Amino acid sequence: MLKYYYIILLFFVMTSIINAQTIDNPVVDIKSHPTLNITKIEKFPEYTIFYLTLKNEVENGFFCVNKDVFISIPGKRIKFDMIKSEGIENCPDLHKFSSPGQVVNFKLFFPAISDTIKILDLVENCMDNCFSIRGIHLGKKYNEEVHNFDIGINYYRSGNIQHALPFFLDIVNKSNFNKSKHYAYSMYIIPVIYEKIGYLKDARKSFQNLLSSDIIEKEYFIGKIREIPFFKDK
Repeated sequence: MLKYYYIILLFFVMTSIINAQTIDNPVVDIKSHPTLNITKIEKFPEYTIFYLTLKNEVENGFFCVNKDVFISIPGKRIKFDMIKSEGIENCPDLHKFSSPGQVVNFKLFFPAISDTIKILDLVENCMDNCFSIRGIHLGKKYNEEVHNFDIGINYYRSGNIQHALPFFLDIVNKSNFNKSKHYAYSMYIIPVIYEKIGYLKDARKSFQNLLSSDIIEKEYFIGKIREIPFFKDK
């Protein structure tokens, strides 16, 4: 009988693991503490786990997590209270860092959330120096797109603009998030890159696409691109 008990227990453990959904390095819109990061979110049928890291930047630094932490849907009065934390002290107990640069890794457990929820806020409800991470994107396509955008930005900033171009073109041609900041920036940077590499016909065409678009902060991007002599009178 004991043997069968372990087999059944193993079955349920494996089923839970298989049913888990993992979101690595989810994109966030804004956070209160610059060195506080979500490295992973795991969604199980029974609960949701947030994996976080915090890097200490000061001498004699300390950190704790208030027991009153919740995740909520922006703009809606729906919230899920934290079940427990692991790897970090709960206030008023303190996690004391031994030196600047030290990192603590910890987990926060919440109830299961629906797959229909695509964006969340993580909020610590306390009196002083509370942390919050707002605009946590859960959608796989959105996260993949922004991560690819970041790769393009890194190529561009390092001077490898021809390597950067395909990433921005892919976003403009395939994105479903044409009201996002990364989409607007991609629309702006494509004609800039074409002009830099001497593809002037493509530069003009992509600039006209920018002019006829309905991207956010459109006038700002038009003003920036017209600082480049080639686009000034177009």
